[in-house]
Amino acid sequence: SGVEAASPFFHPHAARTNESMRRNEWILALGLAAVFAPAVFQLAGVWSSVEYYSHGFLVPVASGLVANGIARSRSALPRTSDWRGAVALGAALLAQAAGVLSGSVALQGLALVGALTGAVWALRGTQWLRALAFPLGFLTLGLGFLGIIVGRNRQAIYDRIADTAVVYGWDA
Repeated sequence: SGVEAASPFFHPHAARTNESMRRNEWILALGLAAVFAPAVFQLAGVWSSVEYYSHGFLVPVASGLVANGIARSRSALPRTSDWRGAVALGAALLAQAAGVLSGSVALQGLALVGALTGAVWALRGTQWLRALAFPLGFLTLGLGFLGIIVGRNRQAIYDRIADTAVVYGWDA
């Protein structure tokens, strides 16, 4: 589509082979790991010290396993870059900086999820973002699914991003 154009991660006229995409994905993953490692350690400290947050260790593990299964089963989806993902990734990095400066572990955790979402969107496009919506939405405590309950069109935030909708055979 018209919005899927070259992002800062790709040269606009370069051939986008799976090999080069994977290289860029690894580079971005390592960069995000370096930026967000302190936040992950702080989150682990909260999960291990606050009894009612002790399930926090399971959330990224469960989400990662689900995302891995989805990625393997949908490996034939096209990989296209999308500049909107780069914008989302930039916003998440700004939120990470704000979280570090303010000492807010919660903001850093949300920034991490935003960065993962932005990275998928930037490097693989809207089809991949839609495919990985459930584990990404689970990481945000289901906030991305709120539109299904309260929205007139019953669209999650990921449906709006991917310009898709669920069609019901009854009044939803």
